Amino acid sequence: MKRLRSALSLLIALLLVLGVCLSACTLPDAPPSTDSETEESLPVTDPETDPETDPETDPETDPETDPETDPETDPETDPETDPETDPETDPETEPETEPHEHSFGAWTVEQEASCEQEGSRVRACACGEIENGTVVALGHAPGAEPTCTTAQTCTTCNAVLATAKGHTPGAEATCTTAQTCTVCNAELATAKGHTPGAGATCTTAQTCTACN
Repeated sequence: MKRLRSALSLLIALLLVLGVCLSACTLPDAPPSTDSETEESLPVTDPETDPETDPETDPETDPETDPETDPETDPETDPETDPETDPETDPETEPETEPHEHSFGAWTVEQEASCEQEGSRVRACACGEIENGTVVALGHAPGAEPTCTTAQTCTTCNAVLATAKGHTPGAEATCTTAQTCTVCNAELATAKGHTPGAGATCTTAQTCTACN
């Protein structure tokens, strides 16, 4: 019995030593508990989302890094080269030219002015612009002052400017004198002539009943 117990004790001791050796041999390997922690700390490298393999973030096709689609140089998005806003191609933003200043030539009379009506005239610029103007009415040129029998007229168009004044009668005509105008001495009424009275007698002469 003592030998059996000694053999069992020795077997147990050998098993313990073997267990310690096996444990020492497995120490360099990562413990199972740390594998899960390592997996949790490592970034996900799913090929569908990996920026190194994802075509959406491929630097060769990424619009943020691709110079062909860079917003700063892309003519489709660059406002400096956008044809809709480019002042070199947009007619609405085309640089304005300086306004043209007309230089008109001499006036040409189309219709002469008269004493009472205005005339018309035109002049042209080298660019084709036409300017219309008027010629001031000349106005009448009065002739001689009106008299008792003649009116005053315009020496240009003969329009009557003032009618004749008419005569100013003087004293009534008598048996021997005519009535005349006090302005122009024109005879307005002839002398009336005598009105004979009673015939002459041996002692009295025949006289005019109007003036005796």
